Amino acid sequence: MSSELKARLQHSSAVAGFVLICVVIYWQCFTDLAAQDAASGGAQYNAAFVPELLSGFLIALCMLQLVRVWFGNGFRESEDTLPDELDADAPVEDAVTYEDDENFGLVLRAILCVGLIAVFILVLPYLGYYVAMPLLLIAVLVTLGSRNPLTVVALAIGLTLIVGYVFGGLLNVVLPPGFLEIEPW
Repeated sequence: MSSELKARLQHSSAVAGFVLICVVIYWQCFTDLAAQDAASGGAQYNAAFVPELLSGFLIALCMLQLVRVWFGNGFRESEDTLPDELDADAPVEDAVTYEDDENFGLVLRAILCVGLIAVFILVLPYLGYYVAMPLLLIAVLVTLGSRNPLTVVALAIGLTLIVGYVFGGLLNVVLPPGFLEIEPW
């Protein structure tokens, strides 16, 4: 398999992951939120309005990215893409650089974050916003490299309460209460 085809397939896989998230969001909007009668009415009382809008926008961006990956010229191999320390006659497949390992780690972290968000969306109706959101934030912060437990927990709880107050208290958006039925505002 050529390196160009391999790069195109890797990029397409990442885009497919984002499309999968959008499909899960639409599934949530048309099943769980509809069953809770939270997916009808005007924008202020429709908990599905913003997720549907953002998912549609993300799907459109994903389609543009797929067109760029498969029909654009961003994946042409050229001599100037080789690292400086390599001989121009040496095969690219034999060259392993630290940059490749670093990029792989960044891609892996991004994929893990996408997976965490997908899990968050699936458990949100059962756990509720005020339980699921801090767990998501803690997992994402640790995945992205935060190591101070006090900072991670404080940031997760603080952001959950602030965002919950803005959406639940000020904007009157119905946040999923979960099995504990937590609705502070």
